[in-house]
Amino acid sequence: MVPTDDQKALVFDALVENGLRFIEAAASELASEPTFSVAHFATGLELLLKARLFAEHWTLIAANPHGFNWSAVQSGDVYTIQASDICAAVATVAGTSLNHEQEVFARVFRHRNQVLHFVPPTNLSAVEAEQCLAWYRLHHLLTVRWRDVFLKFAARIQTVESSLRAHRPYLKARYDVLQPKLSGLSAAGALAECPSCNFMSAELERPIRTIAKFTCEVCGADGHLAEFSCGNRHPLYELPAECQCGEEHTREELFESLNVVRYLSPKEQLDEPEPPHCGECLDSEVTVAELESDAGYVCVACGTYFEPTAYDSCEYCSTGWVGYDLESSFFSGCEFCDGRLGNLPDD
Repeated sequence: MVPTDDQKALVFDALVENGLRFIEAAASELASEPTFSVAHFATGLELLLKARLFAEHWTLIAANPHGFNWSAVQSGDVYTIQASDICAAVATVAGTSLNHEQEVFARVFRHRNQVLHFVPPTNLSAVEAEQCLAWYRLHHLLTVRWRDVFLKFAARIQTVESSLRAHRPYLKARYDVLQPKLSGLSAAGALAECPSCNFMSAELERPIRTIAKFTCEVCGADGHLAEFSCGNRHPLYELPAECQCGEEHTREELFESLNVVRYLSPKEQLDEPEPPHCGECLDSEVTVAELESDAGYVCVACGTYFEPTAYDSCEYCSTGWVGYDLESSFFSGCEFCDGRLGNLPDD
């Protein structure tokens, strides 16, 4: 039996709505029922990731898609993909790298297994930090990278976002405890607002031109912040961003400010290799900028930082990449070519 579009839409909507309800419940249960909070947050996360698989094709939520039929969905007998496999499945079928998210989500699923079978949670600030960071990563997927898939639920997702931000008492307590250290970092100009928990608790490493790596002392989030001409910072992960200065700062603006080629003479520009593409987000446009000498590369589309040694070129078409596996690319090619095997003459 092949489901109709209306039938598929009903199941997709149920997956998303149930996932969001579980995540909302987790925030309100943390103080009174911490075990339920851990379990419900993980369940909500799992349902939303399965919704992304379902949107690609309805059979993909099954542990065995090839032996799966729609009647199993209708009867509720479907044996769905395991949480431990879901990130890899999403990355494969949706063409979405989850390198930023995979370890964070894996911790959530492992923690659920731990508290349900062995040890109830006792460190509530750690649980809240885990949920805060996981939602931050998930929220970006739902509203930016997978925006078209979840557009119908944009208002509902924003409601959940507002609800979660109103339930962070344990992070506030942790923030208060860390005040002596944070005050010292602030005085040294090495502190910024964390985009995940919104506390002034993101410790900055040495800025590299307009980019600085941060690690939050409160919730554990990390990433890179970009400083714009107005002096305000925004996470690469969230561009474009409305700024307090009244302007919208974009990836294109940042990319132009990081483009070292414009400072070179015409002769020097001829010797410069073409800017590489990003192997994480696989954007068709060039979005990777080289930082100052020997400082590596950064993708302004997905916010991924790459070591200086990450640059490589396709052996067939010579397209530059960072973070892309180009082994055997002469034969198999890259995202922009089919390699030698794809260009063999017809018999």
